[in-house]
Amino acid sequence: MAIKSRLGPLELTIMKLMWENKLSTVREIYEDLSKERKIALTTISTTMNRLFKKGFLTREIQPGKGGLFYNYKVKETKSGFENKSSKSLANQIIQSYGNIASMKLIQEISKKYNEKELDKLLEELEKIKQQKNDTKNSN
Repeated sequence: MAIKSRLGPLELTIMKLMWENKLSTVREIYEDLSKERKIALTTISTTMNRLFKKGFLTREIQPGKGGLFYNYKVKETKSGFENKSSKSLANQIIQSYGNIASMKLIQEISKKYNEKELDKLLEELEKIKQQKNDTKNSN
């Protein structure tokens, strides 16, 4: 089973800019991105419209030079997005690969985390274990 991402690479790049700017037009995002890479204004417009349709951005019509344009605004904080995406990814991995994935993740975490970070993780696991025991005992 393939792991699905909530956003494609360009969508994620645009969202990072949107989280920084909070409110932007297609042109403003285009100006930021075109400094780093060659990209068409229409590509940015299409991608931001797709982000709007997916529910990541809201938009309002504004009058401007040459007609109307959209002001886009983020609908969800970066932190909220990261929490939902991480939870979704973890669920997909566990559903696809089972307990072995959990064990491999723990092994990789233990290699990268320092002792203080591991202690914090253990505390969190103990809280979860206690909540499960409390729930089991109350039933």
